This record gives sequence, structure tokens and C-alpha cells, in this order.
Amino acid sequence: APGAKLDVSGGGIWTSGHSTNEATIELGVARTGSGYSYLDLHGDTTHTDYGLRLLRGSGGANTDSMLAHRGTGALEIKADDAGSVHLGTDNTRRLSIISGGNVGIGTTTPANTLVVNGTGVGGGFRVTNQSNSYEAFFVNSTLGMVGIGTASPRQRLTVVGDEIMISEVLEGR
Repeated sequence: APGAKLDVSGGGIWTSGHSTNEATIELGVARTGSGYSYLDLHGDTTHTDYGLRLLRGSGGANTDSMLAHRGTGALEIKADDAGSVHLGTDNTRRLSIISGGNVGIGTTTPANTLVVNGTGVGGGFRVTNQSNSYEAFFVNSTLGMVGIGTASPRQRLTVVGDEIMISEVLEGR
């Protein structure tokens, strides 16, 4: 006996004959109240609830959505062919990985391994400790200045700290 309004046993759900029309599967359409909608995928018997879940929360128009992965294996987001992968917010692409492997933050066409474009604090790029209390490295791209140990470089290179060591690395020694 079926355990739900639609219970498919021994195969899958197929849609066909749509020509150029959209083919969709929609969950939670025409609800009379808020509630979770989720799609659970099971690939083995390890977890009885889900192995991979696509979830839409129940908090109204501004609720969270989530892709949840169970287990110790990798969660891969990939383009199998020459396509790019993009992550975005506010309907804008923020991070791009193009087919050659270059990564862009603030650009969708990175020409190098890592390209960061943006107008962050001081129009720059920063590396801090976990609590953001120490500027390990800061680049003010607007003024062309670099700070080590400071977010306020006053010259092309400003180093703030107790010790500065400059050494030469010689091959074969």
C-alpha cells in the first residue's frame, strides 16, 4: 500500500514530451500556511532520513534555504564540461570559478589564478587573524599602498611590528 499521496516503487519519476516548454517539479505550491519544503536524496542505507537535502525554510519570503550533505565524503559543486561555477547574492555574481580553474572575487572573468576586485575598506584587500583584531596584510588598491601589521599604510609599504627580518635564500646552501 502506498505510504504517501504519490509513492513510486522500483524506478523513478520521468517527465517527457515537453518539447521546448518548461519541465518542472514544484513542492509546496498553493499552500495555505508556511511550512518546510525539502527534497531528500538517499544513496545508501547509512542515514535513514537523507544523504543530501535541498531545503526551503518555513519563515516566509525572507527565510533561509540550504543544501545539506551528510557523511564524510566530499560535497562537490561542479560543471562537468567547460562551464563556469558562480556564487552570488542580491542577484549579483560575487565569486566565479572559470573552466580553466581561475577564481574571481568581484569579477566573472579572472585572468589569473586569483583575482580580487572590490571596493572594500579603503578600496582594498586584507588578511586578518580570526578575530579581525590584527591586520596581517592590507592592500589599499585605490592609493597603491601596502600595510603589514596595519590597515593604515602611510607609504607604498608600511610595516608595523617589533621585528623586521630580511634574508636572502640561496639555492644549494
